[in-house]
Amino acid sequence: MNLTRRKLMKKLGLFCIAALTGSGIRSPGAFSNQTQTPAPESPTHTPPTTVAGSTAWPIDIDDTPVCVLTPQATGGPFYFDANQVRQNIVEDRVGAPLRMAVRVMRVDDGCAPLKDALVDIWHTDAGGAYSGYPGQPGGQDTSGRTFLRGIQVTDAAGVAVFDTIYPGWYPRRTVHIHFKIRYRNNTYVTSQFYFPDDFTDNVYSRPPYSNRPERTTRNTNDSVLRGDPAERNLLASVTEDGAGYFGTITFGVTV
Repeated sequence: MNLTRRKLMKKLGLFCIAALTGSGIRSPGAFSNQTQTPAPESPTHTPPTTVAGSTAWPIDIDDTPVCVLTPQATGGPFYFDANQVRQNIVEDRVGAPLRMAVRVMRVDDGCAPLKDALVDIWHTDAGGAYSGYPGQPGGQDTSGRTFLRGIQVTDAAGVAVFDTIYPGWYPRRTVHIHFKIRYRNNTYVTSQFYFPDDFTDNVYSRPPYSNRPERTTRNTNDSVLRGDPAERNLLASVTEDGAGYFGTITFGVTV
């Protein structure tokens, strides 16, 4: 069963936040009241908090179904199993709110949704720092921290949802989010997904991202993404979502 993202959004019943006065970015409060997901067996998808006095409406994103095998890529040096099954992974980080819907499909089964897969993501904060490691930008030591790391379990539509912030950049890499897809004690793909450069430029024109020097690595000259024939399938679709952003990405696995 091939699902368009239009159908996906109807399935999720996600809601976006009405536009706010001013810059349109609030950090990190737009999704700060999300329910943590304690039970892997029955993940819940709580809509973003509606701003007082505003009107919410359903997100409606349409695109072509994706049914290709997601390629492997380096997991990078900053992975560790934080053992955090949760929807909201922000903790104390400041940045533009990003709700990310990840869809997992079985390429070997007619692109049927893969239910009960573990989706594990991790990425940098607005300043380009990962949690859990010393030697981060600015000399930070984030050892023992778990911000911007989490696991969700896909539902019957093959979807896992995370509330996070838009990733920051660090030298020699374009903007990205790392992920693993695991199912029944096997890891089927470890890779990274990316964001359209023009969209990132818009996000980075506002604080706190605008407080840093302009990034030098983009999608076109990133050492990991460059030349990958599957590049087009590793770019998230992103749209403004009131006080933050909403993104979707589809991954294909064979189990």
